[in-house]
Amino acid sequence: MSEIYKRIRKQSLYGRVMSARQALPFFKNGMYLGFSGFSTANPKVVPMAMADHVEKNDLQGKMQFTVYSGASMGRDIEDRWAGLQMIEGRAPWLASNVGRKQINAGHTRMSDVHLSKFAQDLKNGFHPLNKAGKIDLAVIEASAITEDGGIVLTSDVGMSLEFIKMAEKIIIEINTAIPAVEGLFDIVGTESYPNTLLSQITGVDDRVGNTFVPWDPKRSIAIGDSRERGFRKA
Repeated sequence: MSEIYKRIRKQSLYGRVMSARQALPFFKNGMYLGFSGFSTANPKVVPMAMADHVEKNDLQGKMQFTVYSGASMGRDIEDRWAGLQMIEGRAPWLASNVGRKQINAGHTRMSDVHLSKFAQDLKNGFHPLNKAGKIDLAVIEASAITEDGGIVLTSDVGMSLEFIKMAEKIIIEINTAIPAVEGLFDIVGTESYPNTLLSQITGVDDRVGNTFVPWDPKRSIAIGDSRERGFRKA
């Protein structure tokens, strides 16, 4: 059994494993996208495959998205998408000179929000680029999927919890280049305003959440291995 299937502990999801090219039709012009990561744990294969598709088919400026992330994405992805005019709106922060030029030229809408406020603003409908609090498609890097379908994240959390909860559909890239790091994070959500509560943490060994992000596996539309230049074919 290949490593990716070992990481998918919910066997009913094996049929969702597909190639990156097979996943591309899920992207539609005008979508609100949520990418996992906080500068490191962003998806790597599908975004590049989408950029290849746009460039190959002369779709520059014709396939555009509002892109959200926990912080910046990988500069290789951000530069490529911005250069191909694929980003219509961007928040909350980016590390791309190409993207900054697009914003300053008025080609890309940008809302610079402090990272500590972004999650609450987005899910409560306060964000100026997205008053509906809408995420059409989330693309999430994970290190494993639990028996119950929980998503075990990789090196950081960022906005992954909120994107997974809000997204209509989810694509998962499983990073088999690193170990399954279940237990690294304490995943806990907050209620919407005005019902937020304090986290009850009083000791260094207290755990107030889960080691994974719980979700409905029915919303997963594609799963693959981020080490490869395309998802493994089922």
